[in-house]
Amino acid sequence: MSANLGQSSSHSQEVELNITSIIDCFTVLITFLLASASFLSIGVFEANSAAPKAASSTQDVPTPPVEIMIVLRNEHLIQVELTGSIKKKQVIQAQAGGYGFTELAEELKQLKQRFPGLSSAVVSAEDDVSYESLVMSMERIRKQFPEISFGEL
Repeated sequence: MSANLGQSSSHSQEVELNITSIIDCFTVLITFLLASASFLSIGVFEANSAAPKAASSTQDVPTPPVEIMIVLRNEHLIQVELTGSIKKKQVIQAQAGGYGFTELAEELKQLKQRFPGLSSAVVSAEDDVSYESLVMSMERIRKQFPEISFGEL
C-alpha cells in the first residue's frame, strides 16, 4: 500500500461535491440566530411585579419631562441622577459600613413632592453590588415610585 502512495493510479475518481444544501442550512441558521438575538439590545428590564398602584390624585397631574436613575456603586455609594429638562446628580455617601438607604428615602420623597406626576425610576448597580442591597434599595424606591425598571451601566 505504501508503494501506491507515490505513484498516480489510473483509477482516479472524480467526486462532485454538492454544497447547495449546506449553504441553505447555514442561511437558515444565521437568519434564526440574528432573529433570536434581538433580546441583546434591550437596555432596561421592567420589574413591576406586585407593585401597589399610585393614588388616583397623581393620575391627574401630567408626567414631568424628567427621569430618575438610581445607581448603586461598589463603595456603598448611591448616585441619584435626574435627566431630562432638569439635570442633577447627587451622591449619597455610605453610612455605618453600608448604603445610606434612609438618605435615599428622604431624597426620593423630596423628588416625589417636586414631581408628583413622576411614578417610575430606573435602578442600576455595578457588578459587585450584592443582591440584598439591590432588593433593599428597590423596597425604598417602590414606596415613592411604584414602577421600577432595571437598567445597565
